[in-house]
Amino acid sequence: MKLVEKYITILLLTAIGYALKRCQGLERVWHGVSLILFYFSIPLTIFFSTAEMLEIDTLLLAILLAFIHMVCVMAISFVLAAKLRGVWITIAVLGSLPNSLFLALPLSEVVLNNVHSVIPHAIAFNGVLILTIAILERFIDRRGGYNSVIRTLPYLLAFVLAMILRYLELTSQILSLEVVTMVRHVVELVNLSAFMLLGAELEAIKAVLRKEIVYVAILRYLVSPATLMAVLSIFPISLASQTLILGMVIQSLMPPAIMCIPVSRLYNLDRELVALAIAILTPISTLIAMAIPIVIRL
Repeated sequence: MKLVEKYITILLLTAIGYALKRCQGLERVWHGVSLILFYFSIPLTIFFSTAEMLEIDTLLLAILLAFIHMVCVMAISFVLAAKLRGVWITIAVLGSLPNSLFLALPLSEVVLNNVHSVIPHAIAFNGVLILTIAILERFIDRRGGYNSVIRTLPYLLAFVLAMILRYLELTSQILSLEVVTMVRHVVELVNLSAFMLLGAELEAIKAVLRKEIVYVAILRYLVSPATLMAVLSIFPISLASQTLILGMVIQSLMPPAIMCIPVSRLYNLDRELVALAIAILTPISTLIAMAIPIVIRL
């Protein structure tokens, strides 16, 4: 599928999601789509990509750099947000937890024609989530937050299983099975449903814009990519290809994660700001990511 056709597909799916969101009584449908992505499609995508991507040494190094990048952004987010009053913890969380899974994976599949290059950040996200929850447990007297960490276990298990199969040199036999090929095609189609969820988020934008959104945008679109460039310059390694670096750049521009919603509920953060930031910045990140290959070709 050509790039233009892929972008048209994204726009159509987003429009369908926007239209369907206006229909009453479909909340269970959206919840079901989210569950399928969360527990079926994304873990399998991580498994397939990890099983066949790069050399193991390069993969682990890329995950380490992604983790360093995300931890630095998290630290900067909390330090800068602490200078603000009121909802500073909410802003810090929104700046710390990017949408490295729900949006980055299907976007990479469309824009870069693979998801391999965004897997390092998708794996590193789990560690950053644990650190963020630990900080919230320190600042806010609310126990039970580690339930959000447990939700990421399918991703970790998928990664670990793929690494074990690579170590046993069984990946080629398994990936060549016809049934596995069929499952991969199904997963690719299911991943596209994420753009329908994007359309549903757009329909939900009804609140008045808040100035705090600007602070979150600065963290996600200025601080995050600048920090990534700094990390890659400090650790000058020869990454496998330009595509991997492009994937890391796309990850650095991702909006706040859907995971911020349950976290905001658990810790009594500003839920309106969380929902508004996700709804506004998600389409902006999508457009920026879609523009990257076009800019490169110019």
